[in-house]
Amino acid sequence: MPLFTAYKPLGVSPLYLIEELKKKDVWKKEKIAYAGRLDPMAEGLVLLVYGKDLSSFHEHLKYDKEYEGSILFGLSTDSYDLLGIPQKRQVEESIKEKLKSIKGEFVFPFPPYSSYRVKGKPLFKWSREGKIGEIEIPLKEAHIYSIELGDVYYRSALELKEEILWKIEKVKGDFRQEEIKEKWKEILVCGDFPLIDFKIKCSSGCYMRSVAHHAGGVLFHLKRTSIDF
Repeated sequence: MPLFTAYKPLGVSPLYLIEELKKKDVWKKEKIAYAGRLDPMAEGLVLLVYGKDLSSFHEHLKYDKEYEGSILFGLSTDSYDLLGIPQKRQVEESIKEKLKSIKGEFVFPFPPYSSYRVKGKPLFKWSREGKIGEIEIPLKEAHIYSIELGDVYYRSALELKEEILWKIEKVKGDFRQEEIKEKWKEILVCGDFPLIDFKIKCSSGCYMRSVAHHAGGVLFHLKRTSIDF
């Protein structure tokens, strides 16, 4: 079957999976592509396409997906996940209600640090060049079929800092890691911060980072658990 899933670990891009396959003799001459990105700070299933199915590659971008993860509140970043410059953010009183309200049609702006192209240039390049304010970030529509939420719980700043720095250390490539780590060290000095765990089933193209940002927080952990193909 010319479609299969592989598990992407934390810290790498989906291209890593293809590079690993290409090291094996049986795959060296195969053309392989991944259908649907998964950010470096996320882990989980990636759909790989090869052989005759490459001719209908774009059809394989449309499958529904399921995720589980957690959102950290009281903070935000310019990437909407941990791989961004953090700053303090007001914690809203109705965390669960805000998340529950997005079930159904969900319209959101693409994250400023994403590969979506505007005027031929990825949004992350506009952001890195300090020119993101010069363009209008497009809106994206997706459908959230179901959302399950755990109870709100708290973790200390020092505990969070240790885990966040550990995660950033795992990221391969140039993503401003040194600058980002220094900012996390500066901001996570004391106090406790609320988090909530979630499970979401949604249509293709729904950014969990945007879900977290819309809810008033930052995406702390994400795992793609299912792709309906």
